[in-house]
Order: sequence, then structure tokens, then C-alpha cells
Amino acid sequence: MNKHHRDALIAALQVPPDEGGYVKTEGTLVREAGGGNYTDTFCCLGVACDIFGLWERDGYKQDPGLSIKQMETLGMSLLEHAVLARINDRSNTFAPVIAALRGM
Repeated sequence: MNKHHRDALIAALQVPPDEGGYVKTEGTLVREAGGGNYTDTFCCLGVACDIFGLWERDGYKQDPGLSIKQMETLGMSLLEHAVLARINDRSNTFAPVIAALRGM
């Protein structure tokens, strides 16, 4: 992942939800609010789509991962994508994702 996008993603993931940051989800880029939820929830890759305007159509793209075009825009390899998705889906917070991003 290129440095500019990585650093901006780390900064976005560090903001606590109660201070306007993203609420975490797993298994999909974004889970739209509904059924009693009052806010959309995002995986780390969905946060990247949101902060960089990478949604591929009007509204949210809810696939479980990024498209090749989205990864190319971020300078992200297939391996980095797989690692981030796996870490995101196995943790309750963005902290392990942030640690992985710092190592990329």
C-alpha cells in the first residue's frame, strides 16, 4: 500500500467511534444502518473506500473486499488486501489492523 494512503487510513482508524470515528464490522466493506442500528459500520477496507471516495457506484459497495481497481488506486497488493481483511475479521477493534498497516 502506498505511504500516503496507508498513513491516512491509520489516522482514520485511530479516531474512536465516540469522537466521530468509524464503528468496526467484519465480513463486508460496510454494513448499512438498519434494524435498530443508528450508524453504518465499516471494516478497515471499507474505511479506505470511504475516506478516499472509492465506492464503485452510487451508495455503498457491499462486497466483502476491494476490487482490483480499488486496490490499484491504493497501491495495495493482493497479499496486503488478504492480510488486512483477515486481521480485521478476527479482531474486535482496529488496533491489530493499525499495527499491520504500520508494518507494510
